[in-house]
Amino acid sequence: MRAGALGAMLLAMLPGAIFAQNAPRIDREALVRRHNPTLVAVDPHAPAMLGNGNLGFTADITGLQTFPELYSELAPLLTMAQWAWHSLPNPQGYTEANGLVDVAVPGRGEQPYAYMKSWDAAEKNPAFTWLRANPHRISLARLAFTIDGKAPDFARIAAPRQTLDMWSGTLDSRFTYDGQPVHVRTRVLPRPDAVFVDVQSPLVASGRLGVTVRYPGVDPKINPDPSRWDGVERPRSCRAGRIASTSAARSTRRIIGRRSRPTVCWRSREPQQSRRAARAATG
Repeated sequence: MRAGALGAMLLAMLPGAIFAQNAPRIDREALVRRHNPTLVAVDPHAPAMLGNGNLGFTADITGLQTFPELYSELAPLLTMAQWAWHSLPNPQGYTEANGLVDVAVPGRGEQPYAYMKSWDAAEKNPAFTWLRANPHRISLARLAFTIDGKAPDFARIAAPRQTLDMWSGTLDSRFTYDGQPVHVRTRVLPRPDAVFVDVQSPLVASGRLGVTVRYPGVDPKINPDPSRWDGVERPRSCRAGRIASTSAARSTRRIIGRRSRPTVCWRSREPQQSRRAARAATG
């Protein structure tokens, strides 16, 4: 009886198996790219996001982070990493034990757990507030375009079109500035953790279009934007039209006792033309 039932089941499955073998292969690349998002205007609540699993980069309509003021405070333009953690000063010396409370567990009696019954508990125990906020991720840097060494005027940007290629992870951004075309391709490299930007425009060849890299401090409020721009390092910038064909700049950044060495590299692939490639490594 069991053998007969098994044979019937195999025969029933056989036509489906034959059909599956004869079915056309799925074009996975086309399937994925069918869902590429495209923007033709600023969406204040949905900046483009790139990443490699360790490093994340949020870009505006220019492909960099040129106009953060156009985006919602709930969707800030950030550069963050899994390895970039930070803690605010802890003058009281709070430890994990200061955030534990005894919770009744059936069959086990009272056990220590990191537990807050309500927000009122933080007022009675300040350790809760510090432990909830620390450690936390921080924004590593902000990359932005400059025009003639100054911040661009968004009103002079026209015909923006931005597409995120879901297959390759490349953000393709096109727009005009003062009537001059600008084509930007932005990627986060698989390794090392770095942002790669390729820019093509007559504004590069003329020396007008450049890139500024700024390193923020840390806002104690943490959320939604951990960046603090008052009293922080002076912005580091380069004007692409005047840089050497191959060069790099490395700086030392300190935040409350911790040091990192971000590097900015740039390269001209066609010295007589208007193409420039730049890579900003954040660690």
